[in-house]
Amino acid sequence: MKLKLAAALVAGTAAITMLAGCPNITAPDTGKKEEFKFSPDALISGKVLYDGQALNFADETYKHKFKLKNAETEKGTSMSAEAELKDGMFFEYTSGPEEGKKYQVISDYTGAEPTKASEVNMIRLFVTDPIKAEKAALNPMVTFDLEWVMNPSVEYNSTVTKGASMSFKVDPIQGREAKYQVRVLDSSKTSIYESAFQTTPTFVWDMKANKGTNSGNTVAAGNYFYQILFMQKDKATYDTTTAYFGDSFRIPFKIQ
Repeated sequence: MKLKLAAALVAGTAAITMLAGCPNITAPDTGKKEEFKFSPDALISGKVLYDGQALNFADETYKHKFKLKNAETEKGTSMSAEAELKDGMFFEYTSGPEEGKKYQVISDYTGAEPTKASEVNMIRLFVTDPIKAEKAALNPMVTFDLEWVMNPSVEYNSTVTKGASMSFKVDPIQGREAKYQVRVLDSSKTSIYESAFQTTPTFVWDMKANKGTNSGNTVAAGNYFYQILFMQKDKATYDTTTAYFGDSFRIPFKIQ
């Protein structure tokens, strides 16, 4: 995932800021722009950031959009209504949601997959806490930051020697009281192992599948991915309609 980051002004000179752990960030146009104003007809409005700054994707063909989930039905229902990212950080819905009902905003990155270690340091999927659709509400109604500097113990494209077990460890998401799960996926990106959720994102895997036709058996040598899922720590269900949840990018690794 590739972003551009707003430039920092140093002694009156625009300087390119490369943010540690974030993929290929460069400075966008820093010319003065008119301040974004939410529509008075906005029913849901939001602000999304990366490390406190705007999302400016290096791939200018990629258009990051937001969807809605009905938070008043069991498991929630994804709606067709979409909102586009504006000025790199704002979004709003003037139609789609019904005033007075509760929804969850879905930020789901669907652009290019990471190609190196630094590009995994972002929350790929984030589903917000429920928001009540309401005209003339204080804008933005929800603000969230997609930075997640993971520092994974099993690094991007690393090789692991097959043994009795292996460990996965990442840093928790800063500022969120979450619990975490690791999922291991085969080369076709099908889940073959899912841990229990726990508040500390450190996991020991016995290298046996617990999903699919090979469940209970030790996995073969080959290419795999793993992914970290998270949800609000007091909730029992991952795709809850009452609190936030999401996941990381898939990180490739090899067992030999």
